[in-house]
Order: sequence, then structure tokens, then C-alpha cells
Amino acid sequence: MVREKRKAVETGRGVKEQLSDILIGMSVDVRGVAGSASQLDRHPDFLDQAAAHRDREVRLRLLKRKSERFYEVQDALFRIENGTYGICTNCGDEIGPARLNAYPTTTLCLECQRDQERCARIRSSYHRTVSSLPA
Repeated sequence: MVREKRKAVETGRGVKEQLSDILIGMSVDVRGVAGSASQLDRHPDFLDQAAAHRDREVRLRLLKRKSERFYEVQDALFRIENGTYGICTNCGDEIGPARLNAYPTTTLCLECQRDQERCARIRSSYHRTVSSLPA
């Protein structure tokens, strides 16, 4: 376990700068998304208001996703500082370097991610089947 932590810290050093750059870029993007949300009141025409409302909804979804991404990056930075970066939070195995390079905020190794997605598909299939049954 000590060897795994040491390796996680070594891997995390280069990623820390990458994650910090993501945070800086996100702060600029979020200001742009949030700053344009007040334009809904400026459109007297009903269709213009509907279009502005749709645009606002899209911006809010984008802002929500950016917020989630922000917390993922913050969590990855914490794991780097904590010495647990690159270690699967589910099984404790090392997350492969290719996966970390592709998705630096991941918390799961490839096998655990596949298991999680498989379970989600099964739950989704079950819910579709149950909801299609006659009442």
C-alpha cells in the first residue's frame, strides 16, 4: 500500500498542473455562462422570450456540468495531496496510466468502471420493464 501511495504521488505531480489549468479555464467559462443569464427580460416578443428561455436553460445545464467538473478536479487535487491519486476508490487497485491520462479525474479503475456501467444498464433495463407493465 505504501508503494502504491508513493507511485500515486509521483503520477500526480504532472497532473496537478493540468488540473489547475482546467480550473483556471473553467472560471473564465463560468463567468461567460452566468453573465448572460439575465437577458431573458429584454425580449418583449413571446417567441423571443421562448428562445431566450431555452438558451438560458442550456446555459444553466452547462453551468451545472461545469460545477460538477470543478468538484471532480478539486477532488483529484485533494487525492494528489493525500497520496491516493491513481488508486481506485472501489477496489484499491492502481488505475492504469493510460486511463489517468485520458481522464485525469477518474476515481475508478477500468474494471470497476465497467462493473458500474453494467449495473447501471441492468437497473435502467429493469426500470423500463417495470414501468411498461400494465397497472
